Amino acid sequence: MSAGARLTKSVDEVVERLLGGGLAIIPTETVYGIAADATNPEAIEALMEAKGRGPDHPLPVQVFSETEARTLVSSWPAHAGILAERFWPGPLTLVVPKNESISARVSAGGPNVGIRCPDHQLTLEVLRRLGRPVAVPSANVTGQAPALDAQSAMSALPGADLLVLDGGTCPGSEPSTVVSLADDPPVLLRAGALPIERIEEVLGVRVQALA
Repeated sequence: MSAGARLTKSVDEVVERLLGGGLAIIPTETVYGIAADATNPEAIEALMEAKGRGPDHPLPVQVFSETEARTLVSSWPAHAGILAERFWPGPLTLVVPKNESISARVSAGGPNVGIRCPDHQLTLEVLRRLGRPVAVPSANVTGQAPALDAQSAMSALPGADLLVLDGGTCPGSEPSTVVSLADDPPVLLRAGALPIERIEEVLGVRVQALA
């Protein structure tokens, strides 16, 4: 078991931990992820240290709703609204221009941020009560396999002080599909659980492959 790791089924405990700048592991519709307040630079540094992730790697952000997502960006493209309405909650990450509410560490110093609304009821409740975005990469040391259940998550990040929200076993499906809407036309940054053909059908445009 990781030093300091503790299992809980209490959403309130997880919310309190995140509000206090701590780290928590939470379930999603794909794998377990390690969460930190995306507006708190110190919490983000702790997350990066726990994962062994370098400063040039941006972190995905999870939100409760499209309404919350709009508060984090400098612009919300029309395509973003269409896709969020159709596919959120779900495994689709939208890369859009961020505003100053998101720590520069989250975006690796870049102008954009990847945002999604996860399709997992426990995590959605955490996000609703928290009232702020969380950075949530997979709960594993970079290069290792992600955790699919709470017990695996307990030992996935050795040495980190973690509160693990037990949400049962995650499907372990493909990661979220990542599409950049900071570009026109949209660009597929990562193929994933949501087929790109469905996105193109909804948008009525061709999504470009990353060169």
